[in-house]
Amino acid sequence: MKESEALNSNLKTDNTNPLNGSEVGVAEKLDNSDNMNESIPIIATEGLEKENDKTSNDLTDELLKDTEELTPKEKKVSIEELNNNVVVDIKKDSAADVSKAESVGIEVKKSKERSDLKKWNVSVFAGPTLINKTISGNEESAYYTKRKEGEESILSLNYGVDVGYFFNVNMNISSGINKLTYGEDAKYSIEKIRSNTISVISSYDTINSLSYIDSLGVIVDTIITTTTSANYTDQTTSDTISNEFSIKNRYTYIQVPLMLGYKKQFNKIGVNVKAGIVYGRLIKSSGIYLTSNGNEIVPIDLKKNIFNVAFSTAVSYRVKKFSLFVEPKYQFNIRNVFPNAVTNQKYKAAGINFGIGLEF
Repeated sequence: MKESEALNSNLKTDNTNPLNGSEVGVAEKLDNSDNMNESIPIIATEGLEKENDKTSNDLTDELLKDTEELTPKEKKVSIEELNNNVVVDIKKDSAADVSKAESVGIEVKKSKERSDLKKWNVSVFAGPTLINKTISGNEESAYYTKRKEGEESILSLNYGVDVGYFFNVNMNISSGINKLTYGEDAKYSIEKIRSNTISVISSYDTINSLSYIDSLGVIVDTIITTTTSANYTDQTTSDTISNEFSIKNRYTYIQVPLMLGYKKQFNKIGVNVKAGIVYGRLIKSSGIYLTSNGNEIVPIDLKKNIFNVAFSTAVSYRVKKFSLFVEPKYQFNIRNVFPNAVTNQKYKAAGINFGIGLEF
């Protein structure tokens, strides 16, 4: 009793809470608060920093024995006075403890030195991507029909480096650099009409002439001369020549994405859903397209700067500081990439990346 009276006296005269700087389990505080009109017991403690091998709840059980003889009034302390003392050890205190603390208005603080959150992530990846497109515009419909029938999708390799930063355990932002080639395999059949004009004889003209040999004014003989003259007419002939062209259009872009993500961790498996904008810069171009009349092919370069909207979902498996992941991704051009404004051409890319990341 003398020890408890001395402790009571200290509690009444000393406004300094002895729990400052110590780590106390949440569950034991809250269990007692239910029986004391939502008040929380003051736990006198010394040298908690030396008790690293004990959980916060173990320390609380031991210290409660010293306060069993205190009256409820002497045990009461406002939640505001304990806010700075409640530290959640995410390795020892359960999610239920944290939820209960928040329900009675206690500000829950996470122990920084015990947090396993990794702020940065650097990864390398590569994977196949299917390149497709849509074309439309104000040219004649026969032109777009011919192109759609003659142009096929291609499979391209996407590879690069990604750097991510986590604001907290869920929200993150990422960027990086990757290389992706757009284009199509084209087979064009171009028909040309060849004309040839020649002159042919259409008719003949015959002229008969009489020649007289007159000697001394006497007709000696009569010679009949016949001359034939040909009449010519131009004739034009034409035939159709069909030429087949097999073309591989390839447009390689260096891309820089800016993605916002939300990650959910399930033990060692993580799911990170991301969306954002991807900027592309053309670095290599080789392409030939049909002209609008459908009878010629000409070299065409796509726009040098393009922007895409992208979505992806990365599923990762953590192995110590590393994570292995697979990431399905879809992106599409925001605006027309074809230099001819009359034709609207936009690419779409759907693929899957495989990679490895380092967390630190």
